[in-house]
Amino acid sequence: MQESMGCPVERIGHIMMGRHGKRAAGVLLVLGVIASVAVVCCGLDTENSDVVDLTRPLGLTSFIIRETAIDGETPGDIPDRRFVFAYEPGLTEATTLVSPRRWVEGGAVLDDIPASSLIVPVAVIDATDLAGESGEFALDAGTLMRYETFAGEIPEGIAVLVALRDDNTGTELESATVPLPAGYPGLTPDAVTFLVEKRHVSIIGIDTPGIDPSERGGNEAAIILAKSGGLALVNLKGVDLLPSRGGVLVLAPLAIGEADVAPARVFVLVPKAPTLPIE
Repeated sequence: MQESMGCPVERIGHIMMGRHGKRAAGVLLVLGVIASVAVVCCGLDTENSDVVDLTRPLGLTSFIIRETAIDGETPGDIPDRRFVFAYEPGLTEATTLVSPRRWVEGGAVLDDIPASSLIVPVAVIDATDLAGESGEFALDAGTLMRYETFAGEIPEGIAVLVALRDDNTGTELESATVPLPAGYPGLTPDAVTFLVEKRHVSIIGIDTPGIDPSERGGNEAAIILAKSGGLALVNLKGVDLLPSRGGVLVLAPLAIGEADVAPARVFVLVPKAPTLPIE
């Protein structure tokens, strides 16, 4: 396990409480549990909730253009040009849902995920002050356990969103499309192992382009999540503005047949603060 970062426990608590078929068997089993938790525990109350959009929009740089030759093509003909969505950590700025198949051969693709599993209670971990501006920072399991001493144990089977960047994008589309910095923080392998094995979390979201920090090669944390049948949600915005508990995550990935990744619209329903009567 990575060494603790030497912050006083009280400071960590203050920082991280938040400011406001066969291949699919594993993921379907875990997500089936998630679906039942969502149905039982978090009936959607849109009348008494604020809807927060966490989506970074899809830009042209999120696509690659593949030219495909047509049978019988003659010189001078315009080749068939197909737009293909491609995902590599650090290269795609859009909010993206990543299935196990992206990292694990034979893992589930997005088509295998029941729609009912895409609405789930959420816990938010705000580690923006710990991460700072470093592209080398990685949130470890020890820090997650210290967080739980103040915020309470992360409930089993819910989604976890991690804030590692101060996000001042607001809701302006122009601001939201500004490219993300090349270096970015992430999670350690032991942090993901803790979440999936001890808390049975199968959706982990993050406001950076990848679960692993950019300075570490191998995508080890992402692979651990994928092997557990879990989903990764990357390039979120405004996570640091959410309350630590009480929200409901709603995912709407683009339907692309047999895709292992897809752009997604992401919302969190946050209970409205009670209105005090005017005396």
